[in-house]
Amino acid sequence: MKVLVAKEPGIAEYVELPKPTPEDDQVILKLYRNGVCGTDLEILDGSAFFMNNGSTQYPVRFGHEFSGVITEVGKNVKNFKVGEHVVGDGAIFCGKCPECLAGNWYSCQHLRSVGTIDAWPGSYAEYMVLPERNLFHLPEGLSHDNAALIEPAAIGMAGIDKCNIIPGESIVLITGVGAIGLACAAFAKWKGAKQVIVSGRTPYKLDIAKKLGADYVINPKEEDLVKVVKEITNGHGADCILECSGSISVIDDCLEVLAQRGIFAVIAFYGRKYETFDIDTFVLRDAEIKAVTLHDFENTIKALEDGVDLSPLITRHVKFDEAADFLMQQIKQKTSDIKVVINIAD
Repeated sequence: MKVLVAKEPGIAEYVELPKPTPEDDQVILKLYRNGVCGTDLEILDGSAFFMNNGSTQYPVRFGHEFSGVITEVGKNVKNFKVGEHVVGDGAIFCGKCPECLAGNWYSCQHLRSVGTIDAWPGSYAEYMVLPERNLFHLPEGLSHDNAALIEPAAIGMAGIDKCNIIPGESIVLITGVGAIGLACAAFAKWKGAKQVIVSGRTPYKLDIAKKLGADYVINPKEEDLVKVVKEITNGHGADCILECSGSISVIDDCLEVLAQRGIFAVIAFYGRKYETFDIDTFVLRDAEIKAVTLHDFENTIKALEDGVDLSPLITRHVKFDEAADFLMQQIKQKTSDIKVVINIAD
């Protein structure tokens, strides 16, 4: 089978490897789509922290945003069968250590991440193997494109989960118009938010936010975010803010428009310390900060089953045969795409 690997910093190349065979509790997937993640590019250019600390070494079978169809199952697999359309959790837990036996999967003592940290063989490939315990069934008829968006979208859903949105009442502000932020807009609307406001600096991405359900969009390059949010909400502010931009400068504005007893959910990394936090105002508002690092696959799949369509997030398809050249070009000059999807099979 053909596999795309990050051979060394700056070099992606195809290799031929034997098609995997499943162990007793595993399945083989024929892969159809693979989303390009910023982490993939950091692996390829060598800037990912886990490439520098030795957690993962070249060559790397990378890729972790995928959809596929089961072609083979191990003899002990009970809940999945050949021909089913599935996605998989990017965290491969052992299922045997004390943390796993207690149900704390993401604290597994032997945790491996698909295509990233201590890399489980990733999804830039024609086939891959995964344990049954890491799979999720997909609704019949769901497109491979939408399925490939589930992994990043599930991070946004985990943030939405923490917002305690009250249908018909909650006002939600989302800052950042990458794939995760835009998915949050769709999911906030799905949850019944009274108003969904999206802030971002790229006009075409704000147009997509509207398609996904945003009631208002703000371009902070042209408008004052604080002023506009207060006007929209009649001074109330946002009951929940999901910060997805990764920009330190945005945080001060977010905290200024956070409503009394509001929730500030952070779905980003910043690369430096935040030194201007107005802790007194935050305390007086009886507000909460919630970190978001995990996924909610179940609710993401349910939202798609209910008709949420994330496909507007895909701004480019690339053929698998062209993926190596595309990714190497991306680390030199990244395009303004929201989500690029690699077509591994039709």
